[in-house]
Amino acid sequence: NIIRTAAKRSVRARSRRLMVRKAGVKKAIVTLAEGNSIEVFEGV
Repeated sequence: NIIRTAAKRSVRARSRRLMVRKAGVKKAIVTLAEGNSIEVFEGV
């Protein structure tokens, strides 16, 4: 499964003329079968 968050626009508080755009993000949700593990996260 993949979750997508849309890009957001905001205005800087100090100088109200400057528009800032925060990039959108994609996140992956991984489901493992029972007994399986990802080696990178072992021991964390």
